[in-house]
Amino acid sequence: MKEETALFVKKLENLHSIWRVLCDNVTISENIRQFVLKLEEEGRVLLTAVKKEGTLNAGGKFEWVDSVLVKCLQDGHWLVIDNVNLCSPAVLDRLNALLEPNGTLAISERGVGEDGKMIEIKPHKNFRLFLTMDPKNGEISRAMRNRGVE
Repeated sequence: MKEETALFVKKLENLHSIWRVLCDNVTISENIRQFVLKLEEEGRVLLTAVKKEGTLNAGGKFEWVDSVLVKCLQDGHWLVIDNVNLCSPAVLDRLNALLEPNGTLAISERGVGEDGKMIEIKPHKNFRLFLTMDPKNGEISRAMRNRGVE
């Protein structure tokens, strides 16, 4: 553990001792006591997190955030992708497998799930995808057109 982290942990532990003395040995109003107990709990949570991470720096961590498409797939909402022909063909090709009968959307960028397999999203039974396009802005692949109704 870095020196600055160890110092922070020591200070938090000292604060915890002060909070204990305030709650156990000093006559204070109930409102103040509840406030001190809340501080003590928040300090305990912070102390646990810092000890677990071994650092005060939370930088360099990434969190996966599901896209609108993934949320619609899971929740059964309808999604309109307007001017789909302006979208990169590589992105649209990723949707081909989803638009097959019993299709799924593989999300390799998310890594593997708890079972060690790649994450695949199966669409909710109420999910619908609507693609609109203006032919004057270009076309979409024949494979994509074959998966829709014109």
